[in-house]
Amino acid sequence: MDVTTRAALGHLREAGRARRRARRRDAATAGYALAILAAFLVVPRLPMVAGDTGWGAAVDLPGLTTAPAVALPALGAALLLLAVRDAAWRGPVGVDQATACWALPQPLDRRRLLLPRLVAAGLRAALVGALLGAAAGLVLGALPEATAGAVAAAAAGAWAGGTLGLGCVVVGVAVERHDRVVLRAGRRLFRVTWAVVVALTVPAVCALFVELPAWAGQLMLVSGPWGWGVQPLVAVTGGSAPLWIPAVLAQTAALAVAGVWCAREVGRIPGEALRRRARVAESVAASVFSLDLRGAGRAIRAAHPGGG
Repeated sequence: MDVTTRAALGHLREAGRARRRARRRDAATAGYALAILAAFLVVPRLPMVAGDTGWGAAVDLPGLTTAPAVALPALGAALLLLAVRDAAWRGPVGVDQATACWALPQPLDRRRLLLPRLVAAGLRAALVGALLGAAAGLVLGALPEATAGAVAAAAAGAWAGGTLGLGCVVVGVAVERHDRVVLRAGRRLFRVTWAVVVALTVPAVCALFVELPAWAGQLMLVSGPWGWGVQPLVAVTGGSAPLWIPAVLAQTAALAVAGVWCAREVGRIPGEALRRRARVAESVAASVFSLDLRGAGRAIRAAHPGGG
C-alpha cells in the first residue's frame, strides 16, 4: 500500500505540474487585481474609518449598544449553514474529475491524497476569514461605543473571521464524511438548521431598532461556537462580553479537537461523494462561465435532491 501510494502521488504531481503553474498564475493575477482595487478604494478610506471623526459618529440607532452581541452570532450561524449547503454539492475537500476517476479507485492511502487538500482549504478559509474579519473590526471599531483602538478592533475581527472560516471547513468535512446520511435525510436536516438560524436572526434584526435586555446578548454569545469566536470583537466595540477570555480558550480547544478529527476522517470520505462533487463542480463552473445560471442551479439540485 505504501509503495503504491507513493507511485500514484508521484504520478499525480508530475501530471498536474502544468495545471498547478496555470492555477498559480491565475491566483497571482486575481491577487494583483484585488490589491489594485484595495489600494485605490479601501486604503484611502481607512483613516476615516479608524479615526475619531469616522462614520460611526453619525450612526444613531436605539439598539446600537446591544446589536453586535446579538447580530454577530446570528451572522456566524448563517455562514456555517451556508458552508453546510455548499459542502452538500462541492465541499472543502475535493479533487478534480481526472483525479477522481483515476486515483480514487487505485489501492492507495486516500488520507495521504486528501490531507494536503484539507490543509490548503483550512489555510484559505482562515486567511479569507481573517482579512474580512479585520475589515469588519475596523468598521465596528469606529462606532461611538467602541472602547479600543483600530489595531485591537482589527485583531479581534481577524480572530472572529479566521475561526469562523475554520469552522466552515470543519462542518464541510463532516457533511462530506457523512454524505450518505445527508443524501438520505438532507431535507429534514436543513429544515432544522434553517429554523435555528431564523430563530437567531429575528432578535438580531430587532436589536438594531430596539434596545434589547443585556441577557439577550449574553445568551447569543454563549449559544454555540458561532458566538464564542465573536466575543472579543463584541468586547472591543463597547458591548458586554465579560467571558471573552474563556470563550477564546474554548474556541481554540474546540478547533483543535475538530482539526484532529478532520485529519483522521478525511481519508474515509466516500469515493462516490468525491466523484459526484467533481462532476458537479465542473458542470457548475462550465454553466457559470457560459452565463447559464439556471443550468448551474439544476446541476446543484440534481447532486443532492434530498437537500431541497
